[in-house]
Order: sequence, then structure tokens, then C-alpha cells
Amino acid sequence: MKILIAGFAGYYNRGDAAVLLTTISLLRGRFPNAEIVVSSFCGQRDIELTYMPGIEIIPAYQKMKRWSRPWFIRQIKRIFSSDYRKNQYRDAFLPLIPYVAKADIVLVLGCDSYTMDYGYPDYFLDLNRLVKDLGKELIIWGASVGPFPRNVQEHISGNLKIVDLIIAREPLTVAYLKSIGVAANVKLGADSAFLLPASGEGVEIDLEEKGEILGVNVSPILSRYSKGQTEKTIIRHLVEFLRYVTQHYGLSVLLIPHVTRWDYNNDYRFMLPILESLKGSCRIDIVPEKYNAFQMKYIISKCRFFIGARTHSTIAALSSLVPTISIGYSLKSRGINEDIFGSSTYVIDIDELSFEYLKTKFNRQFQEESSIRDILRNRIPQIQSRARLNLDYFSELLHEKIN
Repeated sequence: MKILIAGFAGYYNRGDAAVLLTTISLLRGRFPNAEIVVSSFCGQRDIELTYMPGIEIIPAYQKMKRWSRPWFIRQIKRIFSSDYRKNQYRDAFLPLIPYVAKADIVLVLGCDSYTMDYGYPDYFLDLNRLVKDLGKELIIWGASVGPFPRNVQEHISGNLKIVDLIIAREPLTVAYLKSIGVAANVKLGADSAFLLPASGEGVEIDLEEKGEILGVNVSPILSRYSKGQTEKTIIRHLVEFLRYVTQHYGLSVLLIPHVTRWDYNNDYRFMLPILESLKGSCRIDIVPEKYNAFQMKYIISKCRFFIGARTHSTIAALSSLVPTISIGYSLKSRGINEDIFGSSTYVIDIDELSFEYLKTKFNRQFQEESSIRDILRNRIPQIQSRARLNLDYFSELLHEKIN
């Protein structure tokens, strides 16, 4: 069996790496002889996934240099060929088309790709169309979906209906899809990152020496989804809050980046001003960028409490039974929290972020630490069982098509 996995952001997004690694682990456990190819938005640079042997990495899209010969040919075809204009969306997928054609099934790592979090999801909607035009089975794997503006809702729902199977990662997505008329091809699973094992091998930080730790992850993406918060105000609120936490609770602070490398979207660089503002006045440090998804989860698992903006940093914490506050900017944070806790009590919307609100939420979390851990001990195994159901749904679809 040949499987093409699409929608992988890249190695330096530890959340996407967690989803990819657990997905491949599940697939290899049941289909040990399957040939797996991964399309990455980082292309061949993801050869650094050395801990995932036997996987071919290909580019997710075609880069076409302006004024190059292929670019000129494309412009001519656009003008003179109606067939080309109808199917020009395929240009972006030139590296993928031969692999889609050979694949038995295409699995798209859903995550938040089918939301408006990063703008209109035209790449993924066109990918759906391409896969089905080539007559291949298509699964969206562990996704949060929507919400979408009303003016595009009908178009997107029509596109999602052509997908063979959508595995939603939380009930909120199932309910939303049903509300826009997409239900027959939807199953409730979970984010496979809940299954990622932690590994301390190669971690050079002395976590024991730091005592009881509050882990913190914030990212430059927060200010993009806020109506009033800027990077400066977000950092100011956090500096004031972290100073309060260290003084009143005696915790040390560990800043934990989860997405790095890209200048415009680098947690490490975004959090450096927090480190500089607090260094010398409290116990604070930042985790180096070099650690992989397994190692980052190990570091997060050693925290007593966690506050995170990146969804998969909070999944790493919650699945390690660490009481967690999610700083949310979209449906996914609320959906995952409601799935686990039955409410969004431990979610802070980015527009509500302030020193006082952080303080109130953390004080409550501290007081309810024992009951939160009890809930996590009960719910996380259930979520993990549901994540393993993703593979059962995958197998059922294959069985139906074979028979």
C-alpha cells in the first residue's frame, strides 16, 4: 500500500512533527509494509527528521521564479488556453501530482489547516479537489474545521463533502460541520499528538535544579488575531504576571518555544524580551531551539503548571497531566478544552489577555490543581483511545473500498 501524507508544516513546528510522528507510528503498526511519502512545506530541508527513517520527503508545492521560462509559459497558457485556466490550480501541486497518482490513499494532516486561522485555506481546498480529480481516496486526519465566513461557507462545505473521510479532533468541530451540512463523511477521533511519547534523551537542561516550574509558551502569532493587543502589550502583561508568580508562588519560569526557525513566526525570538526583562529579578530561563518534538514534550512534562499559546504545546502539557492554561485565538483551543474539561474555564482569549486576568486564572488553577489533575488522569486516556480510533476509521475506509 502506498500512502501520501500531505499538509506537514515542517520539522521546526514541533506540533506538526508530533502529529506526523504519531500518525506514522500508528500506520506502521498496522501496515508495516506500507510505502509512506510525506509532502512538507519545508521540502527537502526536512531531511533533518533523522529519527523517522525510511520516509521520503517531497516539497508541498511548486515554486516558480518570476520571469523564468516556466513562468512565461504559464502566462501564455493562462491567456490562450481555456482548459489551462480551468485547471491552473494544479500548477502549485506539480511536485505532488506524480505521488498522488501512485498513492492508494492521501491523508492530510488536518490540525488547523481547514480553518481561517492563517487566512483562506485555498491550498487545502485545491488539494482536496486535485486528489479527487485523480480518483484517489482522501482522509482529513485529526482536524479542527472552521468557522468560515458566510460568503464562503457554501463553497467550502461543498468541497468538504467530496472528502471520503473527515476525522474531527474534537466534538465542537463535529457540531460545526453538521451545522453547515457536512455530516455523512465525519467521524469523531482525536489529535494523534496526544499519543506522542516524551523522551529526555539528549536534553541537557538540569530540570531538577530548577525546582517547581511554570512552563510558558507564547508566540508572535497572538497579536495577529487580536483586535487590540500588540506584541509589546502581550509581552508587558506576561512580564508583570511572571514577576507576580515567581514572587508569590516561588516557582521558576521556563520559556518553551514550540515553533522556531522562521523569522516571522519564531517563538524563541518572540520570548527573548520576556527573558531579558526578568533576568536577575527571578528564576527564569529559555529552552534552546535545538530540541525535537519528543524532547520538548519531556521538558513540558516536568513542569508543575503550563501556560501555552501554541495548541500542540498545550496538548503536550495536558497529555502529560500538567494543569494548563491555553491562550486561545481560535476554535481549536476552546474545542480541545471543552472536550477534556467540559468547559473553557482554563482558556484565555487573546483579546482578554491582561496581567489581572492571567493572575485570576492562575490563582484559580493553583487552588484547583488537585482536581484538575484528577480530571486529566481520567480524560486523557479516553482522548488517547479516541486518537487510536483514527486508525480504525482509516482501516474501515480501506476495507469498504476494497470490497
